[in-house]
Amino acid sequence: MEYCKRVLIFIFHLVFLSFKTFGQTPALNATVRLVKGTESAGIVEVLGPHGWGTLCQRAIDTNADVAVVCKQLGFKDAIAIPISPLIFEPYDQYPKFVIRDVDCKGDEDSIQDCKNTGWEDSDIFVTSFLSIPSAVWCAEKEPRLWLSGGRGEFEGNVEVDVQIEGFAGWGYMCNPEESDLHGYDLKRLTKAAQVICVQQGFKREDAYPLFGDYFEMAESTSYWTLPFLISRFDCQGTEASLFDCKFKDGDPECKHKHAFAVSCKRDPIKYRLVGGQRESHGRLEVYGFGYWSPVCQYNFQNEAAVVCKSLGYKSNKTKPTDLPSYMFFGTSSERIRLTGVNCKGDEKSLALCQRFILGRLPIKLLDDLREECGYKDQIGIDCEPEPVQVRLVDGPNNRSGRVEIYYSGTWGTVCGRHFDEIDAKIVCNTLGFGKNAKFIRHVNSDFGKGHLEQIMELSGRCSEKKLKFERCQDIGWGDWCWNHGVAGITCGTKKDCIYGGVLYSHHQQMPSIDKCQKCKCKHGQKVCEAKMTKKCRELE
Repeated sequence: MEYCKRVLIFIFHLVFLSFKTFGQTPALNATVRLVKGTESAGIVEVLGPHGWGTLCQRAIDTNADVAVVCKQLGFKDAIAIPISPLIFEPYDQYPKFVIRDVDCKGDEDSIQDCKNTGWEDSDIFVTSFLSIPSAVWCAEKEPRLWLSGGRGEFEGNVEVDVQIEGFAGWGYMCNPEESDLHGYDLKRLTKAAQVICVQQGFKREDAYPLFGDYFEMAESTSYWTLPFLISRFDCQGTEASLFDCKFKDGDPECKHKHAFAVSCKRDPIKYRLVGGQRESHGRLEVYGFGYWSPVCQYNFQNEAAVVCKSLGYKSNKTKPTDLPSYMFFGTSSERIRLTGVNCKGDEKSLALCQRFILGRLPIKLLDDLREECGYKDQIGIDCEPEPVQVRLVDGPNNRSGRVEIYYSGTWGTVCGRHFDEIDAKIVCNTLGFGKNAKFIRHVNSDFGKGHLEQIMELSGRCSEKKLKFERCQDIGWGDWCWNHGVAGITCGTKKDCIYGGVLYSHHQQMPSIDKCQKCKCKHGQKVCEAKMTKKCRELE
């Protein structure tokens, strides 16, 4: 009950805040202190009308905000750095939040001179357990950087020498998630990497940003005991130090798997297909900066053709196709380091496609839902697939049965969920019944499920003009059909007829409601004529 009450209070407060803006600067008369850390690093608290309280998540999130806090604390010449509050000793109870946001220019003497949202109502916002407080580090001197976990001092996860009492050692730089579809502004990351590489004594043009804990950590190192610095840096690329860059909108909840990494030595990106029975198909792996890594199949469409082109395979009648690696080629124990590449199809290499960022990225399924790629998401590719074949199985004759398709070297049944009329036309045309074939679809097949392990999912994006599976934009394999049933079909030529869910051959007798008529299938039409019996003539 208490939990629900707090949630309702928080939701009410969010609605209330949506109408609350900075406007004129309310008078705060605020005294500032740092707690849970040291005199120069810790969680920011201010003395408000209801006692000491913290500033809300992201309230102190820009160079100017942090600089004013450090100045007010007496550290006028400090290197002002935002730092994750999660590294400090936790509160015994939910912290009290007394200020939602401040907006400083940097020349103010205290946060009370900055634009702000004013004191929060103590009855509304004192126990907002869904927020995290702001924290700062007023460093006496510029922290040193170090690259760890790579092949040499020229690359690795970016670490910072954190000289805070109780936390002496190296802390990781964090790159928070962004709001873009797949998350990350490569230009911004590249500029930050350029500054880091120059700061470490390497060439600016060789800098390459890597994301998502790209390099391995030492086994003895625990992420959870190391501080994380907020690091959404906006660099021009020409700064002498990373701490000369602007930063904004830090994420105090940044996860450890988002450690920012760079390489200051450009290597050519390579590709290979492994685990297949021939060189032209297998699990796709990309090489970059010391690792051969599998690739996530999320949003993988035109990319297969680009990979095959870069490997020297020319397009033929059957276009390259992507396959779930775990079903065809096995999986790699290496982590996935490439996700969500977006190719037009005419690029010479994946590295030239949009959103080519090496690292472990969460894929965005919805506005507020992200998901990591797992081992079942590793992609395989067939650059020279054999022609598609179709057969009907377990039916009463050669024109009826369960649909089974031979694709990329494997026979599989077809899921009935998306088996539409165009798919049915393609099946019948492939079996020789012609482009104008008559057919009856059995979405939940009457001919059994069969014994094949592989299940195909037809996407519904096939060409009605060409009526060939090779012209479909996407044919997928998977284990997601569940209880939808497998597809079956009954095919006939254009001269055959369909009546009452039954297919009748050309010249075959057809049922008639009128007992004084006899009907046949002729040239695709039901043709009836009167019976010339004595009884029928009398009825006339």
